[in-house]
Amino acid sequence: MPPVAPFYSGALAPDPSGVDSYASDAKKRAAEDAGVLWAVKEKAKPGRDLTRRQRARNRRYGRVRAKVEHVFRVVKCQFGYRKVRYRGIAKNGAQVFALLALANLYLARGRLASA
Repeated sequence: MPPVAPFYSGALAPDPSGVDSYASDAKKRAAEDAGVLWAVKEKAKPGRDLTRRQRARNRRYGRVRAKVEHVFRVVKCQFGYRKVRYRGIAKNGAQVFALLALANLYLARGRLASA
């Protein structure tokens, strides 16, 4: 599998990991030529349905994306980390790391309570 790395070019979005939700074929080809893993969902062409392979690929990347983004939902909604005052890179970094650790504990609370 090719490495996942940001690829900065006029042909690609700064983060090819799905931030655009959908992107053009030109961006996809440019990323594949550069050796970047293209994890953007496939979009059906006008008047056509997605193929079975495209639906499976969208589902596979969607599962990973949902697991990753769920942690950020916990940080934003449960802990109220939406707007943050800049207090220095060290303090803000420490706060984010602590919130992400707490979010992991929050998400695993059911498994931890039954153990």
